[in-house]
Amino acid sequence: MAMAFTLPEFQQAKFFICLSVANKLRLINPEFESPETLQRRISVANPVLGQALLVFLSAYNRWYQFHLEVDSADMGEKLSAAGTAEHVHLVETRDTARAALLEALKKVIP
Repeated sequence: MAMAFTLPEFQQAKFFICLSVANKLRLINPEFESPETLQRRISVANPVLGQALLVFLSAYNRWYQFHLEVDSADMGEKLSAAGTAEHVHLVETRDTARAALLEALKKVIP
């Protein structure tokens, strides 16, 4: 279960997600901000959307951290039943949070 992308790619994906949401909200010059600053700006502009973004990014971080831990332990494809269950839960949580973020965006963007 080797991670498909590196930490810099993961960080770039988080930035792109924040940038996409900021652009939908028409925030000024979002491309010059860090993901953390964009999250704060989004939360100020639209608290509901900001919360949905925070929940998604938290779930995304937990999912990625799990993969890093599995990779560093060199477990590969040999996850225990508990590890497999945790992985499934993290994927479902991440995907549910992503769907909620998209729904929140639909309510904000005509």
